[in-house]
Amino acid sequence: MVSTFKDYSSRGMCLKISNAELKEVNFARQNKQYADGSDMKDLEESPGIVVIEPKKDADGYLNFDKMSKQRQDVMKIMDTLECNVQ
Repeated sequence: MVSTFKDYSSRGMCLKISNAELKEVNFARQNKQYADGSDMKDLEESPGIVVIEPKKDADGYLNFDKMSKQRQDVMKIMDTLECNVQ
């Protein structure tokens, strides 16, 4: 199962970001929390695409919590890297 975002400015499908941009976003995420109160940890890649392995011993299913965190991660990227496009 795949959940993906598309940016209509410059990043396109899956919100491609460079390593330098990823570092900038991770810096902006320091000491921040998700809406549910859990801490935002450093991203290892763009949250513009999330692949979920829906097996019993794997990731489970795409649910509200996973979708909400993905959306908040994407919004943090856009707030940090594309603040003039909003």
